[in-house]
Amino acid sequence: LRTAKKLISADNHSNTANYKFTYAVDIAPVCKDDLVALPLKLARQLGNISSLCLVTQVSSSIHVIDPFTMQRAEIDNDKFWRTPFKALRSSKQLTEYTVLDSTPLEMPTKGGVPVRTNRKTRLADLDVVRNTDFGVNDTHFNTVTHLGMLLNVGDTAMGYDLSTSVFNDLDTKPLDEAGISLPDVILVRKQFLRRVQKRTRKWKLKTIEGVEPAVPLKKADQTKHDLDYEHFLNDLEEDKEMRARINIYKANDDHDDGGDQDMDDDDDDGAIPLDELLDDLHVDEQTHEAILTAAAANATQSLNVEDL
Repeated sequence: LRTAKKLISADNHSNTANYKFTYAVDIAPVCKDDLVALPLKLARQLGNISSLCLVTQVSSSIHVIDPFTMQRAEIDNDKFWRTPFKALRSSKQLTEYTVLDSTPLEMPTKGGVPVRTNRKTRLADLDVVRNTDFGVNDTHFNTVTHLGMLLNVGDTAMGYDLSTSVFNDLDTKPLDEAGISLPDVILVRKQFLRRVQKRTRKWKLKTIEGVEPAVPLKKADQTKHDLDYEHFLNDLEEDKEMRARINIYKANDDHDDGGDQDMDDDDDDGAIPLDELLDDLHVDEQTHEAILTAAAANATQSLNVEDL
């Protein structure tokens, strides 16, 4: 973080000045679900983890996991900027796969101690096929994934198709140094089934008023903005840890349809439970004006008392 201050104007009589403050922030160029190749030196500092990892969380530090051994590591600010790295693939390049077969594997160990797991991670050997290959060819892939607790036969998963990917030699240099070859497929997350038609969510987010662009967005830009926002809402539904840091409010029930609501409960595995939603505060115009009038009267009364 770098800051700069520039004097805009000054009034020596009233001893006031106007300054313009500028902040320059360096942000790590990696996001959640990115596929990264850790530098060999950094990988050894993180408990000799594999250089090929998936980013599971980005906050004050970067959390990564080896999808083939479930070994986890945390990269803080100091470690990242000493040995920076970029993403090999981002979430916009994910491909849909369907699980054909699933075989659980034994829990991995490190030095005789089982690797830490949770209710979402377990190693499994999967046979998957690209959804775009159905009816076209019989190409299928065999891969090991850390999502064995979530993926069953017939489920849809999002993953990176590396069988036809081309990378820059500098980006894959850490993998070559560690003697790691790229697999054909790396699965990232489970894709929850969603209805094709537009869903009426039972929750909403609040936005800051007055930050809309001065010039209306073009049709293509508006479409991209709406699509990105829809993906963000889907991520909120599927990621409980992300929801824990965001205030989510109950939506108004005026436009809810009883039949659609039941269908949402049955079909949407990623729906947010009602006990995680906050009650919204509604203040009508009359109440708002009454509050402002009372506040102004109290301020005037306090001023008169001080004058006395």
